[in-house]
Amino acid sequence: MNKTVVRIANILDYIAKSERCPTISNISRDLDIPKSSTFDIIHTLLELDFLTVKDSKIMSLGLGIKAFEIGHQYLHQIEFWEVIHSGLEQLVSRIKKSVFFWSNETNDMVVLDFLPHDRTLYPNVGVGFRKSIFDGGSGKVYIASLTDEKIGAMLPGGFSKEAWMDEICRIRENGYYVSDKDMIDNETLSISVPVFNYQNQCCGVITIYDLKSRITNGLMETITCETKNTALSISQQMGYLGKKLYPF
Repeated sequence: MNKTVVRIANILDYIAKSERCPTISNISRDLDIPKSSTFDIIHTLLELDFLTVKDSKIMSLGLGIKAFEIGHQYLHQIEFWEVIHSGLEQLVSRIKKSVFFWSNETNDMVVLDFLPHDRTLYPNVGVGFRKSIFDGGSGKVYIASLTDEKIGAMLPGGFSKEAWMDEICRIRENGYYVSDKDMIDNETLSISVPVFNYQNQCCGVITIYDLKSRITNGLMETITCETKNTALSISQQMGYLGKKLYPF
């Protein structure tokens, strides 16, 4: 590969992912690029509006309007359905379990995609199936993506806000939720994980379902890890810049 092109790509990626606007010295040191080469690349990118100076006193840098325009075009060009479905297909091939993708619609969760590994478990469930947002793991995982104020305002009467918020905090910390009372009461185990978009908004939830008897503790850990990795990969393809699920 062309060394200069690789350096340009690495510099743009580094600046995009930096929590603080870096300087030329930061970039040169952290990416192990000679300072003279870094200087030339940076100033070319500044002239082309791929970078902008955030603080002229220390020459700290951020992404420029051209980088934004390219990213914006990418988000318009990606096919939401293809990204989701392809990710779910790969997940099913690895874990050999049934996978649902849920989307929120007001106070309901609706199935947008369903890849069954065992069709006998869910004969009446498919694309378009809906249930209350307060019923099952997918809804709780979606609710956990909302602000505390929104959650408090939407909880129906009779729900313990304190108990819900305790559970919400655990979901945010872990990045997933396990339910043993979902779809088929007392027989099925579900693992739900959120998917985020470039606006840091939850755009859907991946849920794995199977009989409790088929999921051992070791298998649970594997499935959870694979599902979280898939959700994060899909999220990043949707423009999400977070390094973990739940941008809190």
